[in-house]
Amino acid sequence: MGFDVIMEAKDGKDLLSQLESAQTLPDICVLDYRMPGMTGDELATIIGKKYPAIKMAAMTTNMDTDCLLRMLAGGCGSYLVKSSSPAEWKTAIEGLNAEGYHCTDWMAKTLIEYVRDNCSELVKYN
Repeated sequence: MGFDVIMEAKDGKDLLSQLESAQTLPDICVLDYRMPGMTGDELATIIGKKYPAIKMAAMTTNMDTDCLLRMLAGGCGSYLVKSSSPAEWKTAIEGLNAEGYHCTDWMAKTLIEYVRDNCSELVKYN
């Protein structure tokens, strides 16, 4: 499966402007968490509301739980660090395109730890 890059943007405002005037919308947007003007989760939230058919992946240097949760809550279906291998990126984009999400091992581990540490009060045992 090959991929075509149909737009590149310098920041979130530029991407929103390009989406607004696009004749063809992208299937997937890859969003950085740290950008001038707005964060990736803010941009993901806007894109998710205005263009719900566009799937989104987070691309970042931040391997921390807060950033992961913000990007997922904003609407991203995957989260990869910039240093991920081309094979990891290909797998993530293919999964995102087919299923709407792709969970890396780091994502799974981080989310499981977060649930264990923060959500035990939500579960009632008999």
